Amino acid sequence: MSPLRYCPQQSQAAWTPPLTSCFKINFNNAMFEKEGSSDLGVVIRNGGRQVMASLSQLVPLPHSVIEVEALVARRGVELALELGFYNIEPEGDSASLISSFNDGHRSLAQYGHIVIDIHYLASQFFVFNLSHVRRHCNKVAHSLARKAVIPLPPRPCQSGWKMYLQMSLMYYMLPY
Repeated sequence: MSPLRYCPQQSQAAWTPPLTSCFKINFNNAMFEKEGSSDLGVVIRNGGRQVMASLSQLVPLPHSVIEVEALVARRGVELALELGFYNIEPEGDSASLISSFNDGHRSLAQYGHIVIDIHYLASQFFVFNLSHVRRHCNKVAHSLARKAVIPLPPRPCQSGWKMYLQMSLMYYMLPY
């Protein structure tokens, strides 16, 4: 693989498509203290705003909000690597996490080992541009994260379930 190319960016006010040859990865989480769990939500889109992949994964509730943000960021980057997307622009709404990643030195914070993992994973990509995005620009990833505890309708068949998910995603992707 070629060397890592990293370009820090300013916080974005609106969701923007990735560069032509890149894939945008939005990640977010939802925490459910009563259930003792957190859900990770990831969506990967191309320059045409088309969803290439998405993930909603339930995990045990970590010790802090920032730790959950770090876990979902790592999971989003892992998903891109698993699917063979090597030019990526991950973005999340945790300014603290993005800042910690950008500092480039080892963090002694309880989530520091996860940031180190993300740095290692980032070295596997041709393009890796991590940036901060405001929460309202991260609606699709947040909605995926909340899907773990929202009761879904019974699935009569695979095609019916697929249509339900597509309609759910379309609602959150409408221009605003």
